Formats: sequence, structure tokens, C-alpha cells
Amino acid sequence: MSAMPLSEIISLDPGFNSNEPDWLNVRRQLAFERLTATGLPVEGSENWRYSSLRSLLRKNLNTQADVVLESEQLLSLAGLEQDSYRMVFVNGLYQAHLSLVPDDIKITNLASEFENSEIDALLGDMPDAADAGFSYLNTTKFQDGLFIQLEKNTLCEQPVHLIQLSAGDVLSNARHIIHLADGASLTLVEQVIELSGQTGGGLLNTQTQVMLADKARLDWTRAQTLAGKSTLVDRVDCRLAAGSQLHCTHLDLGGLWVRHDFSVELQGQNGFIEVDGMVMVRGRQHTDFHTRIDHQVENCTSRENFKCIADGRGRGVYNGKILVQVGADGTDSAQKSANLLLSEHAEIDTKPDLEILADDVIASHGATVGQLDDDALFYMRTRGIDEKLGRKLLMRAFCQEVIDLVEVESARESLGAKLDQVFEEMELVG
Repeated sequence: MSAMPLSEIISLDPGFNSNEPDWLNVRRQLAFERLTATGLPVEGSENWRYSSLRSLLRKNLNTQADVVLESEQLLSLAGLEQDSYRMVFVNGLYQAHLSLVPDDIKITNLASEFENSEIDALLGDMPDAADAGFSYLNTTKFQDGLFIQLEKNTLCEQPVHLIQLSAGDVLSNARHIIHLADGASLTLVEQVIELSGQTGGGLLNTQTQVMLADKARLDWTRAQTLAGKSTLVDRVDCRLAAGSQLHCTHLDLGGLWVRHDFSVELQGQNGFIEVDGMVMVRGRQHTDFHTRIDHQVENCTSRENFKCIADGRGRGVYNGKILVQVGADGTDSAQKSANLLLSEHAEIDTKPDLEILADDVIASHGATVGQLDDDALFYMRTRGIDEKLGRKLLMRAFCQEVIDLVEVESARESLGAKLDQVFEEMELVG
């Protein structure tokens, strides 16, 4: 099939696939009907007011592409050791020859589990909202994704790497499920990478369901370093049971147009969520990050800390919603947004948002937007550090708080090096 605009691709009926179970065909058809009724989010929608889709809808995309990738190339791109546990997807399709997982833990590709009757329920209910078009598109067209299901008290001793590569002008959809039973623990490092040598300009549309049972723990690093004209739309839905913990660190260092929706429901007492983010936008890059943390029960804790640096004509958006439901007494919630503008043409829109419907609550939020400290730059010049290097040092210090939260040392070093590379490429004008 030749390339066509995204606006035409979304109108293609998925039909009935005899190679897939009935439940999946039913789900796809329902999603297609909703997508046909709602379309993709339009301008004027409150949740998408800063992210116009006009150019994206005109984008010519293929639905598949032939890609050859060798193991050595993958390891170099992702900064992995030969024996690292990894699940690799190229344009949303599983690459078994590039992947390596333990035999005694269920870490596999989702398509291999389609006959598992649990999968339909684990995928969760489809959102019923006028601006959920990308979620419907994902359900209509995804072919594969990551499936992790850890049994009670299982500890995965080595980090697992989820590598998603975008290659060529391709629309790819991936669906991931992470399900940790009582007391299970996992460290996951997710990377979205541009495959070098390709033309770029693809659209990766991902959706992830995370379910943490009682006292389960997930340490999750998520990084995207797309280049060129590539775009990413990413939705995450998390449900946390009693005493479970989710520590999530995001780093956005590339991509022409990026949208994240990160939603957490604290459904059991003493649940804990910490989500931190670092966004870099330059040139004409656009990154829009929406979070929603829903405190549904008593005595849960949430922490958010997002940072953004914008240069050139880049635009960064952060909208953080914290909802404390009726009866969710004992909630402890804190939210921060700190931002640096390096250019008079750059833009940062930040909106921390609290909605509190309970009485006994500790909650705080704050946002700052500023520039690099002239006094600090002057001090460094008096010590023989030129202004260009001084600016890079101040930006690195600004980002370091988030980089330090990356659990896996090799990933922390690799992402720190990529951040330094971005600084080298930026036009730093005093």
C-alpha cells in the first residue's frame, strides 16, 4: 500500500481478521466505530488546546516498511550490553532475533498471548471521551507489543529493556501490558529511538496498561531520542493497589512533535507514585506532557517534578492534574514544574492543577519559568569559564536532578551522554 495522509488512514475499516480471536475483532470494530464518530482530537478541545494536529493529519505515512537491523547495530543504538534482557520492536513489530529474556519469567510479545483469555480484560476498557481518538486508532491497528506478567513475590533481578525503533515514514501502533502480582518487583528501561539511515518522519502511537497489585513495585525509566521529523503519541494508564509503588522517570530529548498522556489511579491505601520528567525542545520541536493522578482512597502519596528547557522556536507544554476524591483523607501530594527559556521565540506553557474534594489533605504545587542566572554566568567568567561552556554547565545542573533518578547505571550514563550531545548541538546565544 502506498503512502497516504493520516486523515485517510484512520478511515480504513480493520474488517474481520480470521487469524485473530473473536474478542480482538470485536474490540477492534468497536474502536473503529468510535474513531469514525469522534475522529482525532480537534482544535478547541481543552486537553489538546496547545497541540494542533493540522500538519499531522496531512502527513503522508506508510503502514509498513522493510527494515533490516543487526544485533550489533541495536546494541550500539540503545547502549546495551550483549547479555542485557531486552524486548525489541521496530515500527511496532516484534523482533525475536534481537530480543533476549529470561526463561523463568513471563516476558514476551503480546501477539503470542492473543489466545490467552485474560488479555481482553488486561487491555482494560476503552476510554469514552471525545478526545480519545489516538487510543481508538491504536486499538484498531496495533499488531503487537510488550507483555510482562510477574507472579506473586517474583523479583526480576536484572533490568528489562523495552526498545522501540521508528524507521521510515511509517504509522506504527504498539500496545503494551505490564502486570505485577502481589509483592512482585521489576526495573524497566524503555527507549524510543530513531533508526539511523532512515528518512524519518514516522508516527509511533503507543499505549501501555500498568497494573500493580498489593505491594508490587515498578521502577520505570522512559526516554525518547527521536530525530528529524518523527512524531510520537503516547498514552499510559496505571492502576496501583494497596502498598504498591511506581517510580517513573521520563526524558524527552528529541522528536518534532510529541504528546504524552500519563494517568495513574491510586486504588489501594498506602500507594505511592513518583513521576519526574525532563523535556528538551529546540528548533521547532513541540512536546506536550499531560499527567493525571487520581487519589481514590485514603493515605496515598504522589510526587511530581517536571522540568523543561526550550530553545529556538521550541514549545514545551506541561499540564499536571491531581485529583483527590471524596474520602481520600490522608493524601500527601506535591507537584513542581521548573522551566528555562533560552530564546525569545521559545514558549513554555505550564499548568499545575489541584482538585481537592477531601478535608484531611497535604497538597502543594508550584511552577516557575525563567532564564539562566546572569550572576552565575558572570561568576564563571571571572573564573576563566567562557559563556558557552558556562551555559552548558548551568543547564546540565538544572537537568541533573532528574538524570540522577534513573535507576540503572548504564542507562543513566547513556542518557546523560545523549543530553550532553543535545547541548553541543544547540545554538547557545548569550
